[in-house]
Amino acid sequence: MLAERLKTRREAAGLSKYALHQYSGIGVATISDIESGTNRNPGVLTLGKLADTLGCSIDYLAGRTQELRLSRPARPRAGRSTTTELTLSTAGE
Repeated sequence: MLAERLKTRREAAGLSKYALHQYSGIGVATISDIESGTNRNPGVLTLGKLADTLGCSIDYLAGRTQELRLSRPARPRAGRSTTTELTLSTAGE
């Protein structure tokens, strides 16, 4: 599931493996190994960087949810703390 979802999200973003490497800081070989299924258990930091770069959650990449969700803290104004949530469509997967 992880291999397929990573490749699908990368291609949907119009990124080559090298471009994903540049944006995420994850090595091209690591990305290739995950997509090919050679590396089935990448670290949480690796998954987090890939998920952030591709605008999805680690849970989505791991196949634990169908929802593409990215929650980020909004810029606080005058001591207020809020969270902005972006939900993307998974149509066609």
